[in-house]
Amino acid sequence: MTVFKWVGSKRTVAAQIQAHLPRTFNTYIEPCCGSAAVFWSLPRDRQRRAILNDINANIVNTYKLIRDHHARISSSLSTLREQYIACMTSGKHVLRALYATQCDVFNRWASASPRPRGIAKRLAACAAFIFVNQCAWGSVYRENKRGQFNVPFGPPQNNIAGVPVRLQELAQEVFPKLSELLRKNDVRLTCESVFDVLKAARPHDMVFIDPPYAPHRPGSFTQYSATGFSWVDHVRLCDAVKVMTGRDIYVMLTYADTPDIRRLYKGFTIKQLMYTTTKRKDIMIMNYDAAD
Repeated sequence: MTVFKWVGSKRTVAAQIQAHLPRTFNTYIEPCCGSAAVFWSLPRDRQRRAILNDINANIVNTYKLIRDHHARISSSLSTLREQYIACMTSGKHVLRALYATQCDVFNRWASASPRPRGIAKRLAACAAFIFVNQCAWGSVYRENKRGQFNVPFGPPQNNIAGVPVRLQELAQEVFPKLSELLRKNDVRLTCESVFDVLKAARPHDMVFIDPPYAPHRPGSFTQYSATGFSWVDHVRLCDAVKVMTGRDIYVMLTYADTPDIRRLYKGFTIKQLMYTTTKRKDIMIMNYDAAD
């Protein structure tokens, strides 16, 4: 039930992550929520109180607008779907032009300082953001140094015909469900740094951290925003996890299975995440005993 296609999303392993969460906890906190695949897949009784945070204001803005105006976003997205279908018969170059136009709509709003507050422009930018996310090459979200989205057109697996199907699913099924969930539960949507939102954690809360990957080799692509998240940030995050451990706060962190990470979190409970469709190797790092 995710809105975004997001590189690094834990959608396909959400059930494994759920199986290793504590049996009971107070508030669920996700400091780097992105597509929030784990939260959306939780049982309803575990979604009653939560903090979903991301440093990417566009993600947080989208969730807030879906909560408050899902019908209007659905209408805008349906219009874009119809335009996309009309362009399909004219060739990929026409689809690229439609994509470029929506990238411009999104970037003009996202890079404005201050951002326009009018609801119409916010909704148009939100619909454009969702649209380009579904059509972007590899579902990648990446910003240039000016903070502008700059990924070329290229639906996943080059499945051009699959885009309108997904847009219809979002408008008719996903948005109404997410809107209801966010309105009927105590879910705070925040846009703060990872370290600031961790200050809100209290004893017996559950903090699930899926942080951005730091580059492990020269030229590797892991930085999706203009601000980035460095290895120094990861060391600082480990220190924060140790502090939370001393405060009886449950923490699970997922990350690539690398020798550096295993050394950094030596002494914590570490279990492998099992993927069936990729050779990717990730681990769950926990400060509590977890069931197998």
